[in-house]
Amino acid sequence: DLHYQQRSLQYELSWPKKHLNKVISFPIGSWEYCGFQIRLKRLSVKYLGGAYAPAALFVVISWLSFVIKPDAIPGRVMLLLNIFLFMIILMNDVKSSAPDTNSINAIDMYLAVCSLCVFLAMIVTTLLWQYL
Repeated sequence: DLHYQQRSLQYELSWPKKHLNKVISFPIGSWEYCGFQIRLKRLSVKYLGGAYAPAALFVVISWLSFVIKPDAIPGRVMLLLNIFLFMIILMNDVKSSAPDTNSINAIDMYLAVCSLCVFLAMIVTTLLWQYL
């Protein structure tokens, strides 16, 4: 089993040693064919440490903004605004390093939901500022 791993690829490539020398029979004759197989295994550790864990951490930190004293609204807003900007940077970084697709994939949806949670925390803080 040949196994190559390159740093810049998002896949782990392997070529299992299979000798596919077979004969196919058709009504007009028989032919021999051969082939090979290439396996691509997606490397997901990069996304766990680089996107999923930081996004979850940012959401938890945005929830911790509700622990801050109610009269410290400007501090809350700055904390949430910075977290929201970090989430946008994280989304752009993941989007630029991922392969081009025409559809929304799981990591895009996850980061969008995390950004929505941070944005909703910002809205709640703004409403508290209005009504307190």
